[in-house]
Amino acid sequence: MAWKGISGDQRIWWNGLQNGGTWTGPQPVPGANTNAGVALAGQSGGPLHMTWKGVEGDQRVFWNTYLGSSTGWTGPQPIDGAFTSGGVALAGPPDGSLQLAWKGAPGDQRIWWSRLYAGATSWTAPQVVPSANTSVGPALTVYGDSPYMTWKGVEGDELIWWSRFNGSTWTAPQSVPSASTSFRPALATLGV
Repeated sequence: MAWKGISGDQRIWWNGLQNGGTWTGPQPVPGANTNAGVALAGQSGGPLHMTWKGVEGDQRVFWNTYLGSSTGWTGPQPIDGAFTSGGVALAGPPDGSLQLAWKGAPGDQRIWWSRLYAGATSWTAPQVVPSANTSVGPALTVYGDSPYMTWKGVEGDELIWWSRFNGSTWTAPQSVPSASTSFRPALATLGV
């Protein structure tokens, strides 16, 4: 679990659920600060990855990897060309890659995405998700082998939209029937 600190505290904090159901004590992630939310993803037996927006006035998107208790966090790194005024979303498909999506910088309501291939140390160049626009930011999950994304529309559009990554690009956005929101939806996979 990871979160932004309380009012006035822009540090990112984390802790873990141990075997037996007890939580470790909260600890700040070294050098990681935000004024927005945090996204986590990982695969079974693999490392834990984190992405976030910078502090107030810093629109960059950062990432970090937790390699285990003996090594800790790798250290915050900005993702080249990734800027947001809202939250980020992160998912880990079974191929070992990571998919990252985010709302653009202030004045840019487009949704952007990037991929970190398994074993890579840098993200692909950010690309726009075709025809996907939001006022708050997307949510991601993986179903089967494919990442899925949902988001609230732009200002004045409270429909919830969705798209699937088909291996090379995102499918045309479709609205979720009878689903509306004034903020960002959450997305998860059950039983897969």
